[in-house]
Amino acid sequence: MRAIVYTSNTGSAAKYAKLLSHQICIPSYSMEEAKTKVKQGAEIIYMGWIMAGKIKGYPEAARKYRIQAVCGVGMGQTGTQIAEVRTKNKVPQRIPLFTLQGTFDIKKLHGVYKIMMNVMVKSMIITVVTLLAAWPAIAQQERKFIREGNELFEKQDFEKAEVEYRKAADKKANSFEAAFNMADALYKQKKYDEALEQFSALAKQETDKERLGEIYHNIGNTLLAMEKTDESIEAYKNSLRNRPASEQTKYNLEFARHKQQQDQQNQDQNKDQNKDQNKDQNKDNQDQNKDQNQDQQDQNKDQQDQNKDRQDQNKDQQNKDQQDQNKDQQNKDRQDQNKDQQNKNDQNKDQQQQPQQQQGKISKEDAERLLEALQNDEKNVQEKVQKQKAQEQKAKKMKIEKDW
Repeated sequence: MRAIVYTSNTGSAAKYAKLLSHQICIPSYSMEEAKTKVKQGAEIIYMGWIMAGKIKGYPEAARKYRIQAVCGVGMGQTGTQIAEVRTKNKVPQRIPLFTLQGTFDIKKLHGVYKIMMNVMVKSMIITVVTLLAAWPAIAQQERKFIREGNELFEKQDFEKAEVEYRKAADKKANSFEAAFNMADALYKQKKYDEALEQFSALAKQETDKERLGEIYHNIGNTLLAMEKTDESIEAYKNSLRNRPASEQTKYNLEFARHKQQQDQQNQDQNKDQNKDQNKDQNKDNQDQNKDQNQDQQDQNKDQQDQNKDRQDQNKDQQNKDQQDQNKDQQNKDRQDQNKDQQNKNDQNKDQQQQPQQQQGKISKEDAERLLEALQNDEKNVQEKVQKQKAQEQKAKKMKIEKDW
């Protein structure tokens, strides 16, 4: 611990700083005096007066020095408003925070009030002294584990190095070096998710720009290893905002940008290749579908031809069967007709044979009558013929006379 640095408005913070300085034998300086008396980056205790929950001068002190404890002096009672003050001032949880009541003069207090205030001030001093007295032993143990972790880290035994850094963090919860190195060891083991979580937690608590630059630089490296190029670029930019002179961060930023361009080109190329492949695949599928459709059409045509042949065959068979049936029917009809004709002929024959048989059996009387009838018929016929000839002769004679 190098010094106590304070910012005072009514003088209360300055009085507490000098009182604490006397008790623990550490020099105290105002913020203005510290500019020439305290080296930048030195470990200090900071005291400042509280206004609307904000500790005056704390952000500037956090940028310049490594603050090990903070004490806010205000109108509230000692030990109150700690949560509010820590939140509004973004004091990391690893840094002890105290609040003290100000704007009073102990010498002007009387009776029980003077006794009570002396007790509170002495209690605060004892607490701070006890904490500060324990820090050397704690710091010594912390440093021991960090040194052992660093030796293992150099040997690239990152797993065992992580264990030692965790031991150091357990001894001193607000140890930036232990937490930072542990995150780095996790990164080296390719435990990127755990490393990113550890670095991100440090970034939320840290106010020192140099340290923030280191943290965001490693966040960028972790994100780049996780193939989150866009996010890594933003992390490198945050690192340069806090530590603009870092050449390593500038190089990593350019590398990440180049990788981003390469990734975009590869993505576009893969997109074009996929497009061409899809186009070729679609063409092949179309050709295949066309061939399949043609085969199916040919198959359907063959099937139709087969069905037509089968229909024609069935039709021919039906026609043949019908013809055979008609032929059979005709033959049957012819046979029936022949049979009927034969029957008729047989009947006529029978009829013809029957009169002949009857004529063969005519009696004498019938024969005489028949002969007589025949003679009468013949006589009648001759008479008709003679009569007709006479008429013709008469008609011829009349014609001749008329011509004259």
